[in-house]
Amino acid sequence: MISALARIAKAEVLWSPDSKRFAYLSNDLTPPAGNLFSTPLPAPQRKQTAVYQVSGQSFTRVELPLSDVPGRESDAELTGAILGHEYTQPVRWEKPNVLLLERHEYYEKLGPTESDGVKFESIHTLARWYRITATIAPDGKAAVIWKLRKDR
Repeated sequence: MISALARIAKAEVLWSPDSKRFAYLSNDLTPPAGNLFSTPLPAPQRKQTAVYQVSGQSFTRVELPLSDVPGRESDAELTGAILGHEYTQPVRWEKPNVLLLERHEYYEKLGPTESDGVKFESIHTLARWYRITATIAPDGKAAVIWKLRKDR
């Protein structure tokens, strides 16, 4: 029997139409011990995408600038929120050098709530969903365009 704390990991590959690049999706969906407010904070669950491109007789990794989400620092709603999961997944190759990705972030934070005149702190869930277009140059440099999806 697999314990509740067992690491759940898998990987998938999405090849570009010309087979000169591929997106590699890896998962670390280790269930956190406790909850997001436990001490110490649990590591968020992650799905991460790495892209590789032909370079001579092998493949080299393309550095995708995905760590700095535009607008996050000014997103007041996320102040004090705790990241529960961050999934960055490839969707499809739009062109041999243009990859469409989706990113879903799930957060929880404590906030004031009132019910029947009683005020208390409760857990509020927050999510952000982005479409990311990554364009990869022949030299392996990547440029990304982020779009916050509000229609989900």
